[in-house]
Amino acid sequence: MDRPPTSAVPPERGPMGLAAPLAPAIEVVSELAYRVFDPSGLGFPSPTVPVLPWWSESAPAQVPGRFGLIGADRARLHYRRGRYALLEAYRLSGVGPEGALLAPAYHCRTMLDPALRLSATLHLYPLNPDLSPRLEAIDAIVAASPVPVRAMLLTHFFGLLSDARAVAAWCESRGIALVEDCSHALFSARGLSDRLPPGAAGRFAVASPYKLLPCEEEGWLMVRPGDTVPADPKGASLWRELRWVRDLWQRRAAGLRGRAALQDPALPKPADDPPPRRMIRSDRPSAHYEEADEGQASCRLAQTWARRQDPSAAAEARRQAYQAWVQAVAGLAGCRPLRDTLCDDEVPYMFPLVLEAPARQFPRLKRLGLPIWRWDDMAVSDCEVSQAYSEALIHLPCHQSLSGAEQSWLHRQLTRGLETN
Repeated sequence: MDRPPTSAVPPERGPMGLAAPLAPAIEVVSELAYRVFDPSGLGFPSPTVPVLPWWSESAPAQVPGRFGLIGADRARLHYRRGRYALLEAYRLSGVGPEGALLAPAYHCRTMLDPALRLSATLHLYPLNPDLSPRLEAIDAIVAASPVPVRAMLLTHFFGLLSDARAVAAWCESRGIALVEDCSHALFSARGLSDRLPPGAAGRFAVASPYKLLPCEEEGWLMVRPGDTVPADPKGASLWRELRWVRDLWQRRAAGLRGRAALQDPALPKPADDPPPRRMIRSDRPSAHYEEADEGQASCRLAQTWARRQDPSAAAEARRQAYQAWVQAVAGLAGCRPLRDTLCDDEVPYMFPLVLEAPARQFPRLKRLGLPIWRWDDMAVSDCEVSQAYSEALIHLPCHQSLSGAEQSWLHRQLTRGLETN
């Protein structure tokens, strides 16, 4: 640790459309409905360019010192992934059979998994189109909850910062623990803004460095000064350390192969619309949650590797790549950026782009080999913004490992895909 100075459901699908085993059964408490998009059988090729950063020499040298990593003044524990750090944050906040969790209606399944693992009641709160929470609407949810609400998860989506100070005050006045989700917001600006840096307002903060740095695994739990710090997670075995080295090299090799294969693929032929989403109901964590990884520390090599990265260089490269995306989509029909500017203290995780006709556009872009992520298996809620974004909001890479040629290729394929009738 770093210290400061039972219902059965159909098989779920992994990121590549492969069947994945379900997590072990847990006590039935809160069953959610999910509309699931199944990409298997649609013929999507593997992405040409990696979605996440890899060990490369592409990140340019920048003026040092503008950005650091968050949580320097907090106790920090290292887990394999942020989802297992979230489990501990929820548990310490009182989330469980007698304590409910407020979570954003727009979400990745792994944001909910730890609460389901704790047999907690989940309330999905509505969001504005910019993905900020609608606090006036959340009051009614808290008042109607059959069990006390113990924690609220506030996510800084895509590294675009929420007003954490206002949300913290709202939570404090109601006796609710604020858990800041910094899985998309790892960087802290130095002297660039009066706003609190990510992770500074909540009682707990959770981060996922492996999403923003080429370290293959790492999840941080950061605890507010003065609060009880849980025991250190169990250290990684030698076998896991060796596997981490293998994974680091494999991702590098995949990145180099993609960089050598930057060609314009043939435009896909018109195809039928993808099959409709199927509905499932489940009270279990998703297939991406591994019970065996609970309480497990990240590899020492991953922690060391993350510390060796230059946060300012990574942050500046990401900001430049984001602005390049903004310029690339300016005037392009059929889409709009979720936000076309960055504040001085913001470092993006992905470039969020809203498609006007996702049922037609998304499959076409995927068939061009574009590396696209999308949260298209969210729990169903009454939030119209979140349900629309589950199909229309795509996540495009803007990481520090992208070369200039790769960025040009990405922009060109997006333009080709959206301009095709």
